[in-house]
Amino acid sequence: MIIIRLIFFFLVNLAALLVINQLVPGVELITETSVLITTALIFTALNSYLRPLIRYFLTTFIILTLGLLGFAINAGTLYLLDFITKNISINGLQPLLLSTVIITIFNLVSSFFGWALKKK
Repeated sequence: MIIIRLIFFFLVNLAALLVINQLVPGVELITETSVLITTALIFTALNSYLRPLIRYFLTTFIILTLGLLGFAINAGTLYLLDFITKNISINGLQPLLLSTVIITIFNLVSSFFGWALKKK
């Protein structure tokens, strides 16, 4: 069941990266198939393993900031993706924030459907 959820989150992250590439000026993503898959795999790994670990340790601060720190963690994850791989380039703070809004929306929707997958 975990494999199905990881594949689902991979597809959601792939879609989110493609939407960001199309909608946000200042974000450049190499859309060659193999490079795009690799970028989405790295992003899925960051979102599946690193982000929950950070959220675990900062839960109190996330609650105190009414979730704003969670948004900052999403921005940091996206910035880390830009730092790790040269397949995506985010040029500036505004494209990073717009991309983070899109990623946050995709994460909320995918989490809802991910819980539905977990219950089955």
